[in-house]
Amino acid sequence: MIRTTILFVQILILIALSVWLAKEPGSVTVVWRDWQVDTSVGILVMAVGLIAVAITLSFRLWQFLTQTPGRLLTNRRANRERRGYRELADGMLALASGDAARAMKHARKADTFLGHSAAGHLIVAEAAVLQGKSDLAKERFKSLLEDQHTAVAGARGLLTHAVGTDDDTEALMLAEKVRSVDPNAAWVLPKLFDLQVRARNWSAADATMSEAIKRLAVSAEKGRRLRALVLYERGLASSEMSDDEAAVGFFREALDLDASLPRIAIEYSKLLLKSGKKRRSQRVLEQSWMTSKHPDTIKQLIAVTANDEPVDRYRAAQKIMSQNLDADTALILARYALDAKLWGEARKHIELTLRERSSVAACEMMAAIEDEEQSGSDAARGWQEKMLTAAADKAWVCSNCHANSDSWSPTCQSCGEFDQIEWQFPAALTESKTRLLPMQTVPLLSNS
Repeated sequence: MIRTTILFVQILILIALSVWLAKEPGSVTVVWRDWQVDTSVGILVMAVGLIAVAITLSFRLWQFLTQTPGRLLTNRRANRERRGYRELADGMLALASGDAARAMKHARKADTFLGHSAAGHLIVAEAAVLQGKSDLAKERFKSLLEDQHTAVAGARGLLTHAVGTDDDTEALMLAEKVRSVDPNAAWVLPKLFDLQVRARNWSAADATMSEAIKRLAVSAEKGRRLRALVLYERGLASSEMSDDEAAVGFFREALDLDASLPRIAIEYSKLLLKSGKKRRSQRVLEQSWMTSKHPDTIKQLIAVTANDEPVDRYRAAQKIMSQNLDADTALILARYALDAKLWGEARKHIELTLRERSSVAACEMMAAIEDEEQSGSDAARGWQEKMLTAAADKAWVCSNCHANSDSWSPTCQSCGEFDQIEWQFPAALTESKTRLLPMQTVPLLSNS
């Protein structure tokens, strides 16, 4: 509407100007060499106008002839790009729905319109992964590595493939490549840490986990524990190389990060004791005992504070544990009483455990007491029979493969998983760990 109004006004102005020029008197004479032209002002203006129109039309015709082929090519290219991007979008939707064949079809169509685009490579690669075509997937992921803008996506795809095929060497190289290409790629830090742990590169793993904690790639609690385990390994390595000073530093930092791991406190206390710091060694173990309540901790603590006499060792254990006795600590104390041949004390502590659960170790110790007091008695045989149905005692068990281990280590010797060994009841017997033993089945607790 506005354009029409403006055009109408322009026409009116032109008509008015033409009428005004036609009514105005006057003449114009143009002399050029031997030529002389006499005309009116109106005719001259009209001639100039016609010449201007002719020049404008000629210029427009020249533009049309020179620019039309380029515009046609541009429009064709834009149309192909639109179709290509539409195919890419359809391919991504097919991938999201798990239809690998349809995704591959759309990606190949996109290639015909866009050439071998990065998005097309990625869709084909992911579709190939879904179809199990690992060679094709690797080929397309490697194509993405050639462009710095898509190198991270390519490396990530190859990393996933390498991890899936247990190629740790290749996976570690690719994870490090991702870090070099994109230092802000926090998602790769946990995987890089796992690979460095498998390669036993403890110093690199320590640095990686420190950064993962800062970048919130792992929770603070989990990150602190994993760092503690790595620092423990660094401490062991330093100790093996007779670098006790470095080992003490690693063990101390590990214990500060996670005080729940008794083995760290034990190794730390041994080095402190070796350097003549007995009191400090004792404090480390006492603090660890309050946190872990593990028999290895009390064993090392008694070794530091008591002599080799069984009765003295029992008294030392009793002094440490008597204030916070439960089923687990009572069983530990009963073992020391049994070693000291204090049968009554041993019975008392075993009774506390049996009130909470039937325990193989408790039944075994009760059988030993009865056998010591009356060799071959029915009571001893009765306790031995109870051992067959009693709940298994706590042990170092891998939460991943459920294998039992004689001692704790950061890495499971059976399945190779890191941070999976826990002090717990064996999985197969967990149900029976809280089964209470009826009082009438424990006649020997009354010293009959």
